[in-house]
Amino acid sequence: MEHRRNSKLIISKGHLRRLVNREVLRHRLREASSNSCTVHIESEGNYPSTQISPESMPVVLEDLSPNHNQKPSISEICTDNSTDSGRYTEFRHSNTYNDNINTHGIGEFLPSASSDMPKNTFEYNMTCWIIKNRSSLGQSSINDLLGILVSYGFNFPKDTRTLLETPKTCKLSSIAGGEYKHFSISQSLKKLFKNNVNSFATIIQVEINIDGLPLTKSSTSQFWPILMSVDYDGCQSHNPFIVGLYHGYSKPTNIDEYLREFISEFKDLEKQGLYLDNGRQVQVQLVKIVCDAPAKSLVLGVKGHTGYSSCTKCTQEGEYVNGRVTFPELNAPLRTDETFRNKVDEEYHQRLSPFEELSIGLVTGVPLDYMHLVCLGVMKRLVLFWIKGRQDVRISNNFLPNMQDNINKIKRHIPKEFARYPRNLTEVDRFKASEFRQLLLYTGPYILANLLSKTQYIHFLTLHVAIRILCSEDLLHNYLNSASDLLNYFVCHFGDIYGHEYVSHNVHNLIHLPNDCRRHGCLDNFSSFKYENFLYKMKKMVKCSRYPLQQIVNRFEEIELLKTKHENRGPKLESALQLGKSDDKDCYKRLVLKNLILTTSERDNCVILTDSTVVVVDCIYKDKQDMIKIQGRKCIIVGPLYENPCNSLEIFNMCVVQEMPHVMPHAQKTFLISDIKHKCMKLPKGDNLFIVIPLLHNEIQDE
Repeated sequence: MEHRRNSKLIISKGHLRRLVNREVLRHRLREASSNSCTVHIESEGNYPSTQISPESMPVVLEDLSPNHNQKPSISEICTDNSTDSGRYTEFRHSNTYNDNINTHGIGEFLPSASSDMPKNTFEYNMTCWIIKNRSSLGQSSINDLLGILVSYGFNFPKDTRTLLETPKTCKLSSIAGGEYKHFSISQSLKKLFKNNVNSFATIIQVEINIDGLPLTKSSTSQFWPILMSVDYDGCQSHNPFIVGLYHGYSKPTNIDEYLREFISEFKDLEKQGLYLDNGRQVQVQLVKIVCDAPAKSLVLGVKGHTGYSSCTKCTQEGEYVNGRVTFPELNAPLRTDETFRNKVDEEYHQRLSPFEELSIGLVTGVPLDYMHLVCLGVMKRLVLFWIKGRQDVRISNNFLPNMQDNINKIKRHIPKEFARYPRNLTEVDRFKASEFRQLLLYTGPYILANLLSKTQYIHFLTLHVAIRILCSEDLLHNYLNSASDLLNYFVCHFGDIYGHEYVSHNVHNLIHLPNDCRRHGCLDNFSSFKYENFLYKMKKMVKCSRYPLQQIVNRFEEIELLKTKHENRGPKLESALQLGKSDDKDCYKRLVLKNLILTTSERDNCVILTDSTVVVVDCIYKDKQDMIKIQGRKCIIVGPLYENPCNSLEIFNMCVVQEMPHVMPHAQKTFLISDIKHKCMKLPKGDNLFIVIPLLHNEIQDE
């Protein structure tokens, strides 16, 4: 029986006793404990075991939920020393969260600092494994594992939260229609600077990402995290970390409240710099804000992408064509950081942006994100045209079986670096951004060659060539202007082929991508791919719908433990092969480098050397001097994959090759790791011919 008195949830003592008895039964079955009547109540934090017995009732119980309509569960009950002579036990509601933990930033728990557990022991490695796999295994399964380990004499507690020192409480702020947790930027940067960043650097350049993350399909519950990553010496080499996290049932209702703590701390860092543990001072600069179009409109206080004058890079007003706002002009005046702050275009600005308090340029420092713009925007629109569009641009139904056959042929040739196999274009509604990227940069020229009309195919290749150039630091320096011309051509003819009403915000913004690359380097330097990967992992940490923000905060406190383990990033050989007695070398199947995996299997055995030779790897071995060498067969280059709009062989080393037989002596070639320029995707073309496509994101770097 439950009652409400003065906004308090009242639960009867009998109902509480039934809940406790149910917990007793569950613990007895799971742990086969003694016949004691003691019940150990579980909670999210690292609470000491709380014993409840009939003699200790009634008690006053706190409900930490700010939602008064939610029914508390037994797992949220903790004891209080107060007494109550009445019949009911009370749940008092509070919108504030008191805690006694250090809130300087993520990951205060480290085994070297928080515990006496020595590194490189079974206990330490098991702790790291538990942290890494907690989201997939669940707390109950890990507790069962700990119980087994304890029964065999290992020094582990019986509860995961005790092992990982999960915080007991979590301090949150109620803002903008939801709850917010701020993580210290300075403490997070100090850890990163101490462990990973060049100790001689005097300036730390950072970028942030803001985006919404729906938690379930059945509710509007969502996160709005503020993620940060470090960019130094022009090379982004660090994973994102979280500096702020908002949870609510809509986007933040007040963007100023949402960003207040972040802006306040970063203003201090801009003025005073960051003082490291050794006393040295470094400057901190915010150089990029990476967002999709809706989030960009929210944080900048400007028009949304469906409105007039909504382009963030130029002042083009737009035209209304067949129910859509289009942007057909190619040479409209560009916006500048000064015109943004002076609000020259009154139609563009809706309100002041909190980021105007910082020194970042709000035009040059807010680049276009090609994951949303190109992959999920333009490429998805193109595939929809090809599959569901007008009859004159749609792929004929007679060709669809051939398309599926081509896709099935190349599936087993996709290298390990790709997370997904290609699938039928008819499933476009389920495609992820990485699948559109794979189609655009790699498999598209092969799959679409005989499916599209010549005009459509050449038009697609202009986008393919331009984006491949913009994705490569090496090609960017020499061919940036060519990429800009190709994108202008693509946008100019898009309306002629697919309809002028489809020259939308995304299609138009392709012409502005080269300018962002001039300032910030290749497209992957300011894309959302790494942030989306982070958000995916963060979402998996939420195990139930109640208190999602507290769960994430606790998981990040625990997972920081893994960052104390430094991975060996040098070359690593795996899977030795059994050779004949005449061989005087140890041969291996697999070579793991920093940026790629090279094996003797069909999907991962093709490379291009620095002398432009294409080689198929047969053997990876160590010589007598313990030097890693690779032996393979040279391929005969038959010609480029395509010649219009450019020669693919000359620009990209993308070509059609023929493998040479083993019996030909001059076909064999032995080379070192340093001789490799690119790993390649090798797709079958028929008649012992293969299409070789270098991987852009795995250019070999010095180890």
